[in-house]
Amino acid sequence: MSELTVVTFKWSGWRDLYNYHHVNTLKKMLKEYITIPHKFVCITDNPKGMKCDTYPLWKDVVVKNKPTHHDSYCRLKMFSEELAKIFPGWVLMMDLDVLILANIDDLITWDDFRILKGGVSRYNGSMWLHKMGTRTYIWDTFDPITSPFEVPKYKTSKGKRWVGSDQGWISVCCDGESMYDARDGVFRWSTRVRKLWKNKSLKKQKEVSNARVVFFPGAIKPWHGKMKRSYPDIYEEYKRWMK
Repeated sequence: MSELTVVTFKWSGWRDLYNYHHVNTLKKMLKEYITIPHKFVCITDNPKGMKCDTYPLWKDVVVKNKPTHHDSYCRLKMFSEELAKIFPGWVLMMDLDVLILANIDDLITWDDFRILKGGVSRYNGSMWLHKMGTRTYIWDTFDPITSPFEVPKYKTSKGKRWVGSDQGWISVCCDGESMYDARDGVFRWSTRVRKLWKNKSLKKQKEVSNARVVFFPGAIKPWHGKMKRSYPDIYEEYKRWMK
């Protein structure tokens, strides 16, 4: 197989949610839980303190959002021909707000594209596997002025308008893609998952007992004090990797 690169992003936003510690923590978890040969790269506007390979964040994706709206449209450039030359082979993109709990080798399925199942749109942008150079139309058709207005035209099965920046546009462009979901042990920290985790221990609750990868979208992250009070097992497990 061609080379695998695990990519994460860290850039300055309207809220200081992440720093280099979270990048280094993800690198440590991956070293433990993936045995497939790979490179780990952080795409960033500030590489200070990072103990990994870095690549400078590009500045050619500018969407005029509200000052209080943090977006991830810049990540769409990963579907460009330009980036396919820089990161040849397959890229596994993972958000920084993740806790890995077990080996994830079998999640590297070498699909042209596979992405986490969404909740507020068709897909969730926290994790995707991508054979670089495929799905280039995602980038080629993106217009920073008009494309963001296309996303809310679609609705979920519950009738709610789609939400999301990069995940929203990917959802508009792609249908029928392979997805990661709870059957693969990959979870979003949704209201439902929080209740399952709270009501029974992880080992006893069948619906989350196979959890291997948990992403924490939103304001509360696994390293926050609120998580320590409500879900000490998650907090302590994450903090173990930050040492």
